[in-house]
Amino acid sequence: MHRFFLNTQLYRSDCTTQNIPRSLLQVLLFNHYADIALVPTWLLTIHRHFPLLRSLIERLIAPALGRTMNVLGGVVLGKWLFGLQASYAEYYPYDQVNGKDPEIGANDVDAKTKVDLKTKQEGNP
Repeated sequence: MHRFFLNTQLYRSDCTTQNIPRSLLQVLLFNHYADIALVPTWLLTIHRHFPLLRSLIERLIAPALGRTMNVLGGVVLGKWLFGLQASYAEYYPYDQVNGKDPEIGANDVDAKTKVDLKTKQEGNP
């Protein structure tokens, strides 16, 4: 969850500083990897008119629609089509020497980069 907050808040800050609008696709991609569903507000107001459907809307329909938006908008369009990333090193700097992300334990750095980084750390050219 720490990764999500750093990515979203620093992304928002960068966009504000550079005076550019935030990308909905980028936000949906951040949400997808943090397992957060962005729910349209109009969906949550429907239950005022249909009180018997309130539980169904809040527990099943709204989260399913939010996750579908994350996958279609964030992953399919954002990541696969436009090449957006789920996390950026300048927003969430993980330990690049061993290549492990402490939150997910994924190897994000190849072996040659590990050796190069370790050599630089030890002071060898």
